[in-house]
Amino acid sequence: MAIHKNVPAVRCIPCQIRKPRGCGRASFNQVVRLTNSSLRPARFMNTNTPIFHFSVSCISRSKGTPCTRVAAYISGERIVDERTGLTFDFRSREDVQFSRLILPSGAPKWSRSECWNASECANTRSNSRTARTCVAALPQALSFEDQLSLASKMGEWICKRYTCVVDWSLHIPPHEKDLRNVHIHFLMSTRRVNKEGYTEKTRELDAMTTGPAEIRKLREQWSEFVNHALTARSIEGRVDHRSHKDRGIDLIPTIKEGRGRGSKNRKRRNKEIIQRNRQMAEIKAELLALIVERQKNAFQALLSANIGTFILAETDAPYDENDTLSEERIWARERG
Repeated sequence: MAIHKNVPAVRCIPCQIRKPRGCGRASFNQVVRLTNSSLRPARFMNTNTPIFHFSVSCISRSKGTPCTRVAAYISGERIVDERTGLTFDFRSREDVQFSRLILPSGAPKWSRSECWNASECANTRSNSRTARTCVAALPQALSFEDQLSLASKMGEWICKRYTCVVDWSLHIPPHEKDLRNVHIHFLMSTRRVNKEGYTEKTRELDAMTTGPAEIRKLREQWSEFVNHALTARSIEGRVDHRSHKDRGIDLIPTIKEGRGRGSKNRKRRNKEIIQRNRQMAEIKAELLALIVERQKNAFQALLSANIGTFILAETDAPYDENDTLSEERIWARERG
């Protein structure tokens, strides 16, 4: 596989690609040669304006979620947690299309189960952060192989920058859900890795002084990779990791309609968010109409001033039938 020029060689275990039932394992190079039609329906191929989404969150033991469960969930595999004895089996999932585990150079030859069980054992505190997860939206206009290449570059970049394990998976939603929601899960270890295993924490992501800047760097790097991929395929539209405020856009952002805790809370919360977003959309429409009206009035005032100056400057000019502005001059004289 071709290595990105800014990313050193990293070692990865064999990848897994999922088709609707019965798909075996395949290498990354074999997967990227597959066509779009072999993996997803034609209605996935519509091109939409790319949107930016890259969120970062932590997996904490104090919340009762081990990183082994998260790894099994995003990869659609079966993992046994050696610390608790629990088994997490998500092999029935059909939305996991591809998964890959990236290890730093010189790291032990771990499988996915060994890797995240080692992370659970390395973090011994009751409130330890055992992993960090990132969710990124993929441009619908890109082909499946371009999406895989884009995710692989980002995974390798993260692995190089923090010398940590990166386990990423590509998810395509089921048919009954929004088909535009194609996204990537990046599961990162919170400790660096060398030939002996997990070592010190990646404190630059945890500290209040450096953490926000590192998160912004992750979002910025993802937007650069996405825009580069869009440019390479001559696809219109670009993404921007900055907020409306940083971009100088005087609009109120909407709230993401996401999941809540429990079905009742989720329905109630989503109902409130949908109602608020509709109100924000109405306010945005009124603001945009006001801005357009102000710009129109300013343009008409400027145009009237320029026409008056043009009339004063041109009425005294000699008439030339070969002049391209002769008709305008005739009009100006008639007006005068």
